[in-house]
Amino acid sequence: MDLTGHKDIRMLKRYSHTREEVKKAAIEKLGKRLKRFSIDTSMDTSKVKTA
Repeated sequence: MDLTGHKDIRMLKRYSHTREEVKKAAIEKLGKRLKRFSIDTSMDTSKVKTA
């Protein structure tokens, strides 16, 4: 709900009227854009010294 700015589920349901097909298309479009970026999530912690 943070994404839409609504504080509770009642308001989200009242004002969200997006069809499933539109939501699915938006998610697919976002997925295609994210595939363009290479994100390295690996971290080499073997050299980190702890106190």
